[in-house]
Amino acid sequence: MSEHILNKAKAIVIAGNVKPISATEYLVKSTDSGKLYDISIGDQNIMSCNCTAYEYRGQCSHVLAVVEYRERTPRVIQEIHRVIENKE
Repeated sequence: MSEHILNKAKAIVIAGNVKPISATEYLVKSTDSGKLYDISIGDQNIMSCNCTAYEYRGQCSHVLAVVEYRERTPRVIQEIHRVIENKE
């Protein structure tokens, strides 16, 4: 995995562009294009993204941003973010 992709993922998290929708779904806003991408967590915590990079390489900065977000953010805060986002 390239350092460039890791840095992009961290920038997405720092910008506040990871939004939990449910325990297994996230919306991630690209810092490059501003597009929103759907991240799903399936069986055995395997994540997938609907961006073209993930389709071609099987990895992307959006998935890594969710991993980073989940590592940095306690579960209770993730749930608060999800509730707030779903009310807006």
